[in-house]
Parts: sequence; C-alpha cells; structure tokens
Amino acid sequence: MSLIDLSNLRPWINDKQFPIFTTDKRFIVCVGSRGSGKSWSVAQKVISNSIRKKCRQLVCHKVNRHIRDTCFKQIQDVIDSIPNLSNYVKTNVSPMGHVFWNGSEILYKGLADVERQKSLPGVSLAWIEELSCCEPHDWDGINALLRGKCDLERFQLIATTNPESNVEWIKEFAEAEANKNNTLYIHSTYKDNKFIDPEYESQFIESIRHNDQLFRKWALGEFVTLEGLVYTDYEVKRLSDDVLENYSVTYGCDQGHTDPTTLFRISHKDPILYIEELIYKPGMTHEQIATEMKSIVGHKKVFIDNSRPELIHACKNKGINALPSKKGKDSVSAGIDFIRTKELVISPDSINCIKDMKNYMHKKVNGKFIEDTEDNFKHSSDTIRYACSELINFNQTPLSIKGFRKQIGA
Repeated sequence: MSLIDLSNLRPWINDKQFPIFTTDKRFIVCVGSRGSGKSWSVAQKVISNSIRKKCRQLVCHKVNRHIRDTCFKQIQDVIDSIPNLSNYVKTNVSPMGHVFWNGSEILYKGLADVERQKSLPGVSLAWIEELSCCEPHDWDGINALLRGKCDLERFQLIATTNPESNVEWIKEFAEAEANKNNTLYIHSTYKDNKFIDPEYESQFIESIRHNDQLFRKWALGEFVTLEGLVYTDYEVKRLSDDVLENYSVTYGCDQGHTDPTTLFRISHKDPILYIEELIYKPGMTHEQIATEMKSIVGHKKVFIDNSRPELIHACKNKGINALPSKKGKDSVSAGIDFIRTKELVISPDSINCIKDMKNYMHKKVNGKFIEDTEDNFKHSSDTIRYACSELINFNQTPLSIKGFRKQIGA
C-alpha cells in the first residue's frame, strides 16, 4: 500500500492540465505562456507515477548544466510541497537523481549525454523540458528509448515548451501534434494556472501588457513573429578551443534579484564576438555570486554594472579582478550600436542568452518603433555591453534615429 495518499489529486492540479494524468496517449505536448503551470503539472505527474508504481523515469534538458536550476529544482519543489514525502525520497545531488522508498527512480540527463549512452534500459516515461531549445532529432532520439518492458500502464513522452515561432520546427511540430490521434496537445496560459504567484502575475504580466507582441507570446502563449527586435543578425554555433586560442577574453556581470544574475564570457577577435553564458539565475547573494564567479574567471577582468558597488567589493574580496562597467552619454545606445557592428556568435549552450536575443525589442510609440528598448529580456544585452566596456567608444555618436529606423525597417 502506498505511504502517500493519491486518491484525490484533482484539487492540487490545474484543470487545464489534468488530462495529463488520465490520458492513455503515448505523446503529450504542452505549449503555453510563462506562468501557465505546465512544467509544474508535468513534475506532479512524474512524482505521482513514482509513488503509484515502481518505475524509472527520465527528465531531460538540451543542456545538462541547466537541469539543476530548472527540472531538478521543479521536481524537488513538488516533492517538498507534498506532506511527509521528502522523508521517503532520497535526493542525490551529484549525479542528480531521486530514489523513492519503493525503488522508483527519476534520472536527469542532458540530451547530449543521452545520445552518447544510446540506451537507458527500463525508462517508462521521458520528459523533455524547453523543447524549443532542441532539434527534431532530439525528440526522435528520446522516443526511440521508450521500448521493451514498461513498468507503467504505457510508455509516454512529454514535451513542455514556450511558443517560439522563430524556431521554425517547433511551430510546425506543435501544429502537427495537435492533430494526431496518439498525441494529447494542451495549450495553456497564465490564466489557466490557479496557483500562480500573485506577485509574479502582477510584475511580469503587467510589465509586458503594453506591448501587444510580447503579451501575445509570453502571456497568451501564441506563436508570434516579433518585429522590432534589437538583434536580428547572429549565429548560434560552437567555436572550437583551437579557434578561440587566438581570441582575447573579457567577462561581464549584471546582478539581479528577482531578475537573473548573469555572467558571460566574451571572446573577441575583430569583427567576431563569441558569447558564452556562464551564470544566469535569480536570487543569488553577493557571496554566492563572488564564490561562483571566482571558480570561473580566475584573474581575468570582469566588468560589473557600475551601479552595484557592493557586488564589486565582494568580488574584490575574493581576489577577482572586478571593475565597474564604463558608462557615458547614451551608453545603452552606444553599446547596442557597437554590438550590432560585430559578427555575433552565440554558443549553443547559452540558451537564456539566445532566448533574450529572440525577444529583446525596441519600444513602439504611436505605431512606430523608437530607439529606446523594452526592459524585458535585456539581461544578456546589458551583460555583453558591460563585458565590452574597454572596446566601446562612448564618445562616438550613437546610431541616428533616421539610421535606426532604416535599419529596423520602420
């Protein structure tokens, strides 16, 4: 008999996502806005499976190092939300995993690790978080793992994703899966999440309500092709260590609280800027930032937002060569202008940076885009600007309004 009562799950599950728990279909695709509760609901399903029957389940993300702060944390938060359950679950931090009292296992893998292993025997359910970061072959590869003996009622493959119309295959995939008999397709918005944090709702949703494009995408979960993006010309690919050997290196850091704290490495050899996201997470203290940064940057220069003297001081106390970012007249415009003159190459692991680039927009006034930018999705751009402090000529006149409008096609 189960130690945890699952006889009445309904009150704890969002109505829109409850079919996740009852469907007998092999594929479940959850597309929706931020704050819609889709990932939380899938985490609840994974845990309820682990409680009901001894089984092995796999939780994946494209990039292994992002799992700890996304899927792993989500599963742990759900475990902690169920009274007494944590007493019967062993949490392994390295390698990440959860083992239940009845022998159930939850494994956590980056998709590259899964591909190298070729086989993971006994997996009955797999969940791919942030499918928009993946390629079609990632979905096919995980699906191929689900074979042989199944310890649950059926094999199931679940995907959760935000709508990304500029990741062409995701929109086509979602539209195709919505019409298949063997797929449960659920579209949800923040309005479908009865457990949404009121502070999150008021802060994030209200911050994008004035921008119709961002609101439709991130609040209503629609596939929207955004116009007026700040950055449209960049490439996502990995540069080899041999190539980077000849590049100079600098670092940039932007501190957030509810917003993420970011640390990027910029390798540069004119005209190329190679961007690598190293830290991107909210809620970090000065001590945590400095400690993690020290293990990454060594004695290289790190340019930190000059409005954060306390963080700069904490980093210096750790022996980090921390410097305030350089700012001048129209420094945001000058920085963006500088970055746009370069050939931008972003490492594939820099998923939050890529997401910011896909969503960082100019403001729109009276139906026309202006040079000023939105506050949302600016974290990566700010961090790159700080890292390039010694490279930017702040005395140069930023892009003129006329030139700016011509560049974005306004």
